[in-house]
Amino acid sequence: MADIKEQLAVLGFEPADTSHDEFRRLVSDEVKKWAKVLEATNIKFE
Repeated sequence: MADIKEQLAVLGFEPADTSHDEFRRLVSDEVKKWAKVLEATNIKFE
């Protein structure tokens, strides 16, 4: 597992110690945010 953390760190990722509920909330908030961007720019999924 340490090797994965090292590889992610090289890519600029910072590990966060979050609960399942916090992660679920983060993903939900991101989906809502990017849905607004897609709608505003009229980008469609293929």
